[in-house]
Amino acid sequence: MQNTEPLKVVRSHFVANGTKLEGLGLIESERAHTPFSILGFEEEAILVGCGKGTLRIATLQPASKKAISAKSYCVGRGLKIGSLLF
Repeated sequence: MQNTEPLKVVRSHFVANGTKLEGLGLIESERAHTPFSILGFEEEAILVGCGKGTLRIATLQPASKKAISAKSYCVGRGLKIGSLLF
């Protein structure tokens, strides 16, 4: 990934398991990826693949838990590049 400046920013979004994703940014919208595959880490954020495109996620908040940086969430669960976030 060369430029990780978001093309579009979304404040927050909930996924089916109740996790709240915050600080979302669309990095690119052309490449095909496995949905929710971890493509990389950027400071305390993560880059995640979509069916078409890449999202930057800054913060995750699991249901009934405190919000934490996306990188801390992944490290705490042993998730690495190539792992599925969900």
